[in-house]
Amino acid sequence: METANANSNRRYAVFLSYRHADNKEQGRQWATWLHQVLEGYEIPADLIGTKNNKGDAIPPSLYPVFRDEEELPADADLTRNIQQALERSGLLVVICSPRAAESRFVTEEIRYFKELGNSDRILALMIDGEPNVSDDAGKQKSGIPSAAECLPEPLRYGVAAENGTIDWSRRTEPIAADARPGGAPEQGWTTAAAYREALLKNGKIDEREVARKIREYDERLELAKLKVIAGALGVPLGILTARDKAMQLQKAKQRARALRRWLAAVAILGLLAVAGGVFAWRQKQTAQAAQSLAEKEKSRAQAAQEQAEKEKSRAEEALLKTRAALSQSDFLAATRSLEAGRVSDALAQLARSLSFNPRNEASLFRLTTLLTYRNFAAPLQYLKVEGQVQSAQVPPDPEVSESAKSILGKNAPTWDAEKQPPPMHPMFKDDPDTVRLFSLSPDERRLFVFSDYHLAQVWDAWTGAAIKPPFKYGDRGDSSTTFLSPDGTRAVSVGGAVIRLWDTQSGKPVAVLAEMSNQADTTAEFSSDSKLLAATQGESLSLWDAQSGSVEGTAGARRNDQPHPV
Repeated sequence: METANANSNRRYAVFLSYRHADNKEQGRQWATWLHQVLEGYEIPADLIGTKNNKGDAIPPSLYPVFRDEEELPADADLTRNIQQALERSGLLVVICSPRAAESRFVTEEIRYFKELGNSDRILALMIDGEPNVSDDAGKQKSGIPSAAECLPEPLRYGVAAENGTIDWSRRTEPIAADARPGGAPEQGWTTAAAYREALLKNGKIDEREVARKIREYDERLELAKLKVIAGALGVPLGILTARDKAMQLQKAKQRARALRRWLAAVAILGLLAVAGGVFAWRQKQTAQAAQSLAEKEKSRAQAAQEQAEKEKSRAEEALLKTRAALSQSDFLAATRSLEAGRVSDALAQLARSLSFNPRNEASLFRLTTLLTYRNFAAPLQYLKVEGQVQSAQVPPDPEVSESAKSILGKNAPTWDAEKQPPPMHPMFKDDPDTVRLFSLSPDERRLFVFSDYHLAQVWDAWTGAAIKPPFKYGDRGDSSTTFLSPDGTRAVSVGGAVIRLWDTQSGKPVAVLAEMSNQADTTAEFSSDSKLLAATQGESLSLWDAQSGSVEGTAGARRNDQPHPV
């Protein structure tokens, strides 16, 4: 809507009236050509602002030009928009051809413009056909048909009366510019180049005749252009032609001066190029000498590098031999360690052998075999230890794995917190404690840990994960000794003046088995099936049911009372 309003309020220097068929063929797009010629024409500076024949000031340009294909929106009301554009245009230029003469729209545009009182502001540009042939019997007798008429009827008829009305019966002669080749009733071309191409396609005219026709047509087309522009400006054609020639001459002089300056600059650049060439030649000679010297130095450097690489290769070869010898030495030492049963030493020696020579297949095969067919200890959890672990128990089964023996038997006394301080285990986070006893179940799947403060916990010996939270199995401060049943379900603590039986699954006491007077003379042991518990106090021996805590029998002293349930 804003674009439509802007167009409706816009004033145009020229309105182009034409038949769209005259703006389609390549090289004969007359409306487009005339549109560009008018808007792009540079008006001589000494004419701008002066008064023309109608008393109007000559504008600095003929912009804008109205052409319906350029100015009207796609959804415009054509009739009203065309009328508004005509009302706001200073000049009507009709592109005349037999096709335009037949156009109802071109006819209506001319009639409306004349009815606005602008009969003296109409120009015709003839591009094809013959003017007035439809009314001239002589032209028709000469062989030009009446259908070749190029002037629409409102251009040939219609004279304005003094009262402003139009007498459409009176004949008039419009001002016309002729763009037809030689003035003949045939269509011309918008450029001399397009006309030349059309002549060459004919093939019946020699090159000199083509050149002559092109020159003549170029002059005719230029004259037609200036005639339309003179009419648009309202100045005589002669004045515009003279001023245009003077302007073109001035431009030619300016181009000549620019060309001379350009040639002078090129000459200076040429001299500089010559001087630069001489300098470059000298620099090239110097560079070539320097390059020759550099190549010699490079050859010497390459020779030195090759020598250094040879020395490096010899050194690397010697190093490889040395490493291979060390690797073989460690392999032999590992073989002797295995024969002597020192598996840990053999592992270290094989690892060092492969670090010296990763391609020692014998060491690699022996290490792979050793790691595949033997079990080695690997810590699963770290527990706080202050000093040495007092004891570690494994089942009396001779088939217990080497891994279990290594963890609980051989290495238990070496887990010293000062040498290998582990992070604080969650079991002792709120109540710092120290490990007193490790005990492994016969199936090697559960590990029991008893602390000095009578806290106990059951662990998965294979994964290192706690099976259940810690439980209290005695009174804090008791200096008791703890014994675990072979199946791991019962524990007995000897201390605090009593012998107490515990359920390790629930962490609760089962019974107080007996009172004692001297802990040093008291010891306890479960049967291999974990069903019975025997304890000695001095010369007395007692036997209890390990599940209920009931007394099974005594020997060597007075029988104690039945155990006290807890």
